[in-house]
Amino acid sequence: MGFLNKLFKTAKQGVPFSFLVNSGVMSSVITRSDALDFYKSWVYACVSRRSMGLAQIDFRLYRLKANSEVEEIVEHELLDLLYRVNPEMTKYNFLQLSFIYRDLLGASPWILSKNKPSDKYPSNMYLARPEYFKVNRDDNGQIVNYAYEIGTYKKTFAKEEVIWLKNYNPRNPDKGIGVIEAVRQTAENDDYILQSNSNLLKNNARPSGFLELEGNATKSMIGRLKKEFRQKFQGYDNAYQVQILEAGMKFKPVSLPPKDLDFIESRKMNRDEILSIFGVPKPILGVFEDVNRASAVAAEYAFNKWTLEPLATELIEQLNEFLVPMFGSDLWLDFEPLARADEEMDLKRKTEGWNKWLTTNEIRISDGLQPVAGGDYIYMPLSSMPLIGGEKKQIIKIKAFKHNQINFKKQEYVRKRVLNRNLRMKRLTEKATNKIMKGLTNDKQVILKIVTKNHRLTDEQKNKFYQERMLSESRLEGLWKGKMASFFTEQKQRFIETMVKGMEKHIDFKSINETDEITATIQVISPLMYETVMTGVAGASALIDQDVVMDMDFIKSWLDQVSEEIGTSITETTIAEFEKTMKEGISAGEDLSELKTRVEKVFDFAVDYRAEMIARTETSRGVAEAHRQTYEHYGFTDVEWLLSPGACSSCQDRATQGWTVKDIAGQIPVHPNCKCDFTPL
Repeated sequence: MGFLNKLFKTAKQGVPFSFLVNSGVMSSVITRSDALDFYKSWVYACVSRRSMGLAQIDFRLYRLKANSEVEEIVEHELLDLLYRVNPEMTKYNFLQLSFIYRDLLGASPWILSKNKPSDKYPSNMYLARPEYFKVNRDDNGQIVNYAYEIGTYKKTFAKEEVIWLKNYNPRNPDKGIGVIEAVRQTAENDDYILQSNSNLLKNNARPSGFLELEGNATKSMIGRLKKEFRQKFQGYDNAYQVQILEAGMKFKPVSLPPKDLDFIESRKMNRDEILSIFGVPKPILGVFEDVNRASAVAAEYAFNKWTLEPLATELIEQLNEFLVPMFGSDLWLDFEPLARADEEMDLKRKTEGWNKWLTTNEIRISDGLQPVAGGDYIYMPLSSMPLIGGEKKQIIKIKAFKHNQINFKKQEYVRKRVLNRNLRMKRLTEKATNKIMKGLTNDKQVILKIVTKNHRLTDEQKNKFYQERMLSESRLEGLWKGKMASFFTEQKQRFIETMVKGMEKHIDFKSINETDEITATIQVISPLMYETVMTGVAGASALIDQDVVMDMDFIKSWLDQVSEEIGTSITETTIAEFEKTMKEGISAGEDLSELKTRVEKVFDFAVDYRAEMIARTETSRGVAEAHRQTYEHYGFTDVEWLLSPGACSSCQDRATQGWTVKDIAGQIPVHPNCKCDFTPL
């Protein structure tokens, strides 16, 4: 029970956790009408083959590097999570049961769990029974959270804590629909045939009949005769034994024609219908009627290509959208194809392509063999050279891939998917860039042109540079404070609405969607930080008398990272303050009105003090990094610490040290409201 308590973060006793799966043991809370009741016979065979096939997925993790190249990653926290999902289950067990649930119950909820709330990544994943899960949506139809309800117990999960795999149900998309629903009637029919056959065999393959007596019989006599007749005549234990009827009794069987006793064809029809709906060819289940080697190979290929791979693609897309970005926006998850190419066709393609569009080493590497010397080129015989006509062409030597290199098609696929997934943030930064460029080209924008080449900066030049920076930052701080104050005001309303709904429905007040709040914060911060950085670039470029670099390629990665870090930090602080004041209010027995007042005080403080502190600190951070990267971009190696007026002792100590343009990264601001800077040497 320990890991269950950790999952739910509760020590409450007597709570039914039957929806969870521990070492493959699932809840027994099912009824006769439950879909799990059909998990037998041909349905079992199909579902088990599908789930076991999908459980063999071999994950591949790729990273899109800054130079647009794609590399495969073989060691990563995400791969560790996928292959060892929790302390009780491996990847194979987890995926197998996931797709069993999806086929039978229509959905498979994955619950993401962290060992500690402060952990950056999920550390475990658990499976839940979908029939006890409910999707909660707001008035706009957006998912708010997921609720697990069984009896009087209820537990909510934030949207980012659940990955919801499902077979879509047009009538109820939130629930999904099991494949078993499509074969329910056929499965019932097949079940009735099996039961009828079983009863017939137990009766020695004989139908019922009549006992004929001379004269009248009392009710007690009829009951006794029936009982004795069953004991002596019916059942396979009495088959082929000599039986004697007394007192002139005669047995007249109710005979059935042989055609009515032939259930084989009916069962075959049921089997074929069930197999076709599940997309499982007969040879996959070991049924080899009218099957040769070629048709068996074709059946295996069709099963992997058109049944398993679409389901694997669905899984991978869910993970790439809702799990992989937690570990990095430059990552993409894929899987090794399940359908193997026809060996004869593959051999034919390689034979025809060798030394035309395929090199020797490309063929060897595709077969898992080491490359050989001289196998990286396509050779042309001398007899193929033209005797007359034509133009002299440059000879291009085409080299094969390195042994561990990813082919171009895969690289292009990963590159395209990662870039499109991050398109939203890219559009935000482009919008901010356009705004900055417009501001920098505006006549009102003054760009300082101070300095000198091959000369040390004078104190006068440093002071003038610092004064210009303070003027720019004063404008930026006002912009930051106004935007953050408006954001906190809107966030206050969201938190209060969530609190009210939660208390009305008896939901844990921790149901604030942290991921959505972080995303909303980043959307506010990213344009502000971009404008701050570009202003800093303009000032630093003017100081060293260089052109302003407008595309900012050398700082974009830092900008994306710091925006995410700041957004996460601000959101976590807000939620922590919210939860703290809510706990205090609930412990004091306060009513809803008093709790709302508490929340308003938290955000009033944020609108006033926190918004101003964030404005001062982050403008300093953005400008300092813009200065640093601009100096590094133009080849400076050493910098000098520039103290702000009234600098603290900690900043004064740093000013006495020697700094390089690399070492000073992240040093400023030293503390909140720090206004120190540095100039190049």
